Amino acid sequence: MKKVGSCLQLHATWHELSPELVERTLTTYFGYLSLSEDFFDQKIREQWGTPSSSLIATTLAQLREDRLTSFSQLVDLAKQKLLQLKEGTEAEQTQFRKIQAQHKNLIHGLLAVGENTSIVCTLFLKAFVSSLDSHSEYFTPDEFEQFMIEVQQETVGIGVVLEAVPDGARILEVIEGGPTHSTGLVLEQDIITHVNEKTIKGLPIDEIAKLLKGAENTSVTIRIQRHKDFNLDVTISRGKVVLQRKRLEVTQHAFGDGVIALIALHSFYASQDDSCSVELANTIQTLKAELGDSLKAIVLDLRRNSGGLLRQGIEVANLFLRAGVIVSIRDNSEATQLFRHFGEQTIWTGPLFVLVSRASASCAEIVAQSLQDYGRALVIGDDKTYGKGSFQMFISEDPKMVQTQGEIKLTRGMYYTASGKSPQGKGVQPHILVPGLTSQAPIGEEFSRFFLKADDIQPSFEDGLTDIPIGLRQRILPLYRQNAQPLYTLSEEAIRRMQKNSQDRILTNPGYQKALTKSTEQDESLRMFLSNSPSWKECDFQLVESLNVVKDYLYMDATSSGVPIWFPSK
Repeated sequence: MKKVGSCLQLHATWHELSPELVERTLTTYFGYLSLSEDFFDQKIREQWGTPSSSLIATTLAQLREDRLTSFSQLVDLAKQKLLQLKEGTEAEQTQFRKIQAQHKNLIHGLLAVGENTSIVCTLFLKAFVSSLDSHSEYFTPDEFEQFMIEVQQETVGIGVVLEAVPDGARILEVIEGGPTHSTGLVLEQDIITHVNEKTIKGLPIDEIAKLLKGAENTSVTIRIQRHKDFNLDVTISRGKVVLQRKRLEVTQHAFGDGVIALIALHSFYASQDDSCSVELANTIQTLKAELGDSLKAIVLDLRRNSGGLLRQGIEVANLFLRAGVIVSIRDNSEATQLFRHFGEQTIWTGPLFVLVSRASASCAEIVAQSLQDYGRALVIGDDKTYGKGSFQMFISEDPKMVQTQGEIKLTRGMYYTASGKSPQGKGVQPHILVPGLTSQAPIGEEFSRFFLKADDIQPSFEDGLTDIPIGLRQRILPLYRQNAQPLYTLSEEAIRRMQKNSQDRILTNPGYQKALTKSTEQDESLRMFLSNSPSWKECDFQLVESLNVVKDYLYMDATSSGVPIWFPSK
């Protein structure tokens, strides 16, 4: 229960156990154990799915005494049901096998109850932490390792993507530049049948992955089967695997005598050796060097970007802004911390555009809203972004080590951009509405179970560095103000013209209209968009129209006869 106390001490809004929080935890816990729609009988569903005030009060008293009695009882009920199915009629055994295929690890833990009760604690921590809000989360050690791979966009291993097959694991992808790719001996669709001379036939994919993982510069030998008469043992030295396919993509689009550079940034990652802000900066420098004056505009595509590291979101915004406040964060103690940029130079001073969708979240919203606040970029896309304005931190006792009991990512507070606004719950609204597949989808913070509400704070455009010691403040404040990012407001007439031109094109484009209709009917189209499927790229009407808006802007800018599109804010 020590972890529960830490959560309540540090969480953005919850500071004590309450009947409401216990009810949330019970229903969430019950949801984890409801392995199919009719897994539990109606009586149990009524008792635990909608817990009575008596059960809530009893459970609250138990938790205050560091006991998990109610949760243990529910686990026992789930175990009894599983054993009944496993040893029951043919139909029940079929149901058991179906459930087992979907929940293998959970079922293994449930059937081991009595020998090892860790499943009770693990599920409780998952249920309790996720009941605090939409983004707090408990990770087992294995889950935390996978989370860090996603954040860092790299791992140590042999560099393959696998799927389980009866004889072992089929290689779906050999990651370019990885250890396996470097051998030149292994092909996609090869089947790994042995690891270090031991068969992996029948093993689940997560166990196979563990056998292939290990420390950097250690070796592992795999036996591959290409066809019936071809088997080959390959020894591979484990090494760093960079997940380039998820990082950023650059395409160039012709406009007049130059090009528009589209940079799709898919996550805000950082590792010991690299980060998205550094990679983005290098990419822009390369484009400038190669294209010179032919580079007419940069478009940052954040439509599929669900966030990542807060610091990287700030650093990406810093690339395009001069000195000033980028983000303020406020925690449960009402203490506010300001994240500033002190630089004079920016990496790109030309026209800048940001594409967003309802799937753009967290750090993507920081970038879009910060650039919008200062009038540095034109934001184009869905009616709003996801609406995640909270920030999370790990509450590990030793942040340098993965704890054997797992890790907790906890919502500590809210973030606000320089305008004093938080995207929490409401998202970022674009300058120009160009709807895509996500524009009518139930995607966003307001659709999550336990989302938090946020207010606004005072704008921080007029920043006197009052939180900095007076001696240092007096030395740096004059230069800070001299290098301040100017504020601009987009011309209402320019917005009206660009929006009308866009609407006219959309309304007269049958393919676009059909795509928008399908977005409300077919989940598959939405899935293809969110997964960046190559087949979807061929009919990305939102991107095509967004680039048309960019071209409208550039044409207006070139033919404005001295009438500015952006006006200095008063």
